[in-house]
Amino acid sequence: MSSRVNRPITAPGKITRPEGQPPAASPVQAIRQGAPSEAPRASEDTVATGSPHPANLANLVAFLDILGTQERIKRETFGAVHSLEFSNVVGAAAMKNPDFGFAVFSDATVISAPEDKADRLVAKVSFLFSNWLCEDLLVRGGLALGEIIWLNEPSVDADFSRLPNFRYARVSGKAFSEAVEIERSSGPGSVCYLSQAVADRLSAASPLYVLPGITPMLVWPDRATASFFHGLLKPDLERDQSAAERRHIAATRWYLDQLDRINRFLPDRFSEMAFGSADVAPDAKATKEQR
Repeated sequence: MSSRVNRPITAPGKITRPEGQPPAASPVQAIRQGAPSEAPRASEDTVATGSPHPANLANLVAFLDILGTQERIKRETFGAVHSLEFSNVVGAAAMKNPDFGFAVFSDATVISAPEDKADRLVAKVSFLFSNWLCEDLLVRGGLALGEIIWLNEPSVDADFSRLPNFRYARVSGKAFSEAVEIERSSGPGSVCYLSQAVADRLSAASPLYVLPGITPMLVWPDRATASFFHGLLKPDLERDQSAAERRHIAATRWYLDQLDRINRFLPDRFSEMAFGSADVAPDAKATKEQR
């Protein structure tokens, strides 16, 4: 029979110790004290919601993933510089948006924002996609609405965060899982696909934000940006492109064509909101003209 003590959960994600059980030493403290090595136990200070967002709001959660990374690594057309170009712009946006959540791991990033910050989240995704495409990085995304958990554990984080050989991001939640699934299962191209709940929420904020489809898509470029990338992104038979990469390029051009067909673009320089704290909706005149 197991000797484990069942620890009751007294609130969503809040773990407490049974009465009389002393606080566990952190793993590093245990090692320093010569105690037997064991997995760290969550303390009553665990912050399972550990999010910068207000607890009473749903979150807009984006999962963004570089397309074709494994194939490019095999062909030696993806390296450290591409990883830096992918992650650095996320870090730059994070510096200016402390009320949003960010994590980068491998060739993917997750970003979350309170649902009432929809305008600034759209601006942020616009900024990221524009920068990534300039650096020859095709990125596909999924965007969901609901729960995300950024888990903090003070009893171990103070020790672990100082380790030069250990990095982690404890991220979970229903909206996070849904965003990953949307990204994984949607169509090709440098496009951010939306759940229907997100499409409804963004459309309520501005009709400019959503391109309708079987799976709705986020409108991330302004007109000048769309025109620039439409001319830049062309299948190059003389270049070492895989069939999958050419497919993603063609799909991105198709997406830009659809925006032009229905005249739906973000206002000029809208992505600059990614570096401001103000949450400003698209200009009313521009909104009316592009409906």
